[in-house]
Amino acid sequence: MGKMQVCTTKKYFLVKNKIFLDFLMVFPNPTTGSFMLELATDPAGSIVVVRCYNLMGLLILEKTFTSGTRHELNLAGNGSGIYLLRMIRDGNAEIQKIILQ
Repeated sequence: MGKMQVCTTKKYFLVKNKIFLDFLMVFPNPTTGSFMLELATDPAGSIVVVRCYNLMGLLILEKTFTSGTRHELNLAGNGSGIYLLRMIRDGNAEIQKIILQ
């Protein structure tokens, strides 16, 4: 049986409950409700659509921001568990898992 190779272009790393992807930073994760979403500045003025879904696929929140900004989002009032943040910028999408305690 041949070797399996996994290729990925996602750039991310974890530093003390902060998650960095190519164009965003989400912290704290896990969260008790409120968390910060920091968007990279490059390319300047890009529109970023952020959607948060529960694991049943129900849309919990949707916001539109511009790159180079920082925003506080809040999942308080939703049950504890895993939520998925989908960020779309310039036709590219990233999905980030958020844990609500």
